[in-house]
Order: sequence, then C-alpha cells, then structure tokens
Amino acid sequence: MRVYLTTPARDFEPNYIVSLIKTLTYFPGKKVNGETVEFAFATHESSDIYIARNACLFDNHVYGNKLQPLPFNGEPYDWVFWIDSDVRWEPKDIEKLISTDKDVVSGMVPINPTNMTNVGWFQEDGLARAHGDFFRTPELAQVDFCGFAFVAMRKGVLERIGYPWFKATFKEDPLGRVIPNSEDIGLCRRLGDAGVMIWVDPTVIIPHRKSVVMGLRQAEELREDFQGVDSGGAMVMGK
Repeated sequence: MRVYLTTPARDFEPNYIVSLIKTLTYFPGKKVNGETVEFAFATHESSDIYIARNACLFDNHVYGNKLQPLPFNGEPYDWVFWIDSDVRWEPKDIEKLISTDKDVVSGMVPINPTNMTNVGWFQEDGLARAHGDFFRTPELAQVDFCGFAFVAMRKGVLERIGYPWFKATFKEDPLGRVIPNSEDIGLCRRLGDAGVMIWVDPTVIIPHRKSVVMGLRQAEELREDFQGVDSGGAMVMGK
C-alpha cells in the first residue's frame, strides 16, 4: 500500500516534524487492511493555495505534465493523506483513518473552545456550517465537508472529479451575494456532486496550531474522553 503524505507549506511546525518521524518509524513491517504501508512525500510552497495543493499532486502548472494529468503524474499510489504543516498526530491516527476503508475520511480538528470543528453540513441556504455535536461519540459520521488538515483520500476519488482538482468555486447566498468557497470546501462540493461520500472519525482528534484554533491542552482533554473506547466496531458500522 503506497500512501502519499501531502502537505502544502512554506514552513513546518516542530510538532509536525516529530509526528512525521514517529510515523516513519512506526509503520515498517506493520500491516493496515492486510497490506504493508510504504510512504511517499509531496509538498509545495505557494501563496496561492490552489496552486500549492495541485502542485502537491504534481500538477502540470508547476511540473510541465500533460494537459490532463493524473495525480502524481500517474505514479502508483493507493491513498493521498492531506496533512497541514501545523498539526500534531500519532501514527495510529493515520492507521485508523485508512482502516475505515472509506473513500474520504477526516480526523476531527477543534477550531475553538466553543466546540466547533473542521467538519459539517451544508445548510438550506447552501452555505457551509461547521459543527461539533458529535465530539463525544466514537461512531463514524457522514458529513458534507471537511477541512483538509488531516484527511485520507483513496485512489480514484481525484480521478473521478477530474483536473484541475482544486479550483476556485463560489456560492450565492440568499441575499444574492457571491461567497467564495475555500479550496477544500470547494472540492468537497464537487465530491458531493460526483456522489463521493465524506466521513469523519470523531475519535481521531488532531491539535492544530493557529491563533483561532483550539490549543493542545484542550485537544488532549478531548482525546482523553476516548481512552479505552473501542472504535473498531464503530468504523465498521458506517460501511
């Protein structure tokens, strides 16, 4: 099983580097879904997040590939694992998301102390609303969108929506105002239109270092809620 760890970034937080080292030392000889795991790494820096994310997939804009490129220029892979450069994770978090065997599955990233997260549903007005109501359950949940701070995506998903994988999209609100989607929300809208379901595992809680994001201590408190919880059964329930 070949997993591409993809991170659009200029700089990497120390927590990211530590987590990456722990991941690379944890997986050798270990099997996930009956297969050994081999990692590849892709990153790109750009002030334009669309260019950065597409370039992580070896976009022709940067690498001069053919006009309708395949992810990673057609190199073999099984999973794309999007990881922000300012998050901290444990190797088992990667293992758990891939083990769900879902096409797209996200970890839970707390946004602030008001119990909001990086995942949610589109409302009647068509706009995205982040949610956090299922913080305390170990069950997989289907959502409309997820931020791409910590997301596993199976091969075939990007190929299904076609190139360019990340592109600017917009939504008109009830007042007629044109609201731009973020690059990850825009991709999630296109995934939904293509019939691809998006899931979140609330037991995979990822601290995310930003000024408006919940700190490490609060995220660790949420992790403690799931100590001793066997989420393996919950992962199967959502299939």
